Amino acid sequence: MRKLVPFFAAVFLLLLSAVQPSYAEMTASPVRVGYFENGTFQAGAEPGAIRQGYAYEYYRKISEYTGWQYEYVYGGLSALQ
Repeated sequence: MRKLVPFFAAVFLLLLSAVQPSYAEMTASPVRVGYFENGTFQAGAEPGAIRQGYAYEYYRKISEYTGWQYEYVYGGLSALQ
């Protein structure tokens, strides 16, 4: 019976940690991305426009792995630097 106590304690701690949200999830704020019109690299650089292009698809793929939400900031290249 004494050998089972550490096992059940480990299982309990494992289940407890799986239920708790991580610190990153609790304090997540959107990642700000400068977005400007640049041909096929990225298009749709105005609020309400359909965003498309290599850069946009790259951001979407990164967010699949990281869970990041993006806040797009629109403007010209010189204004966004």
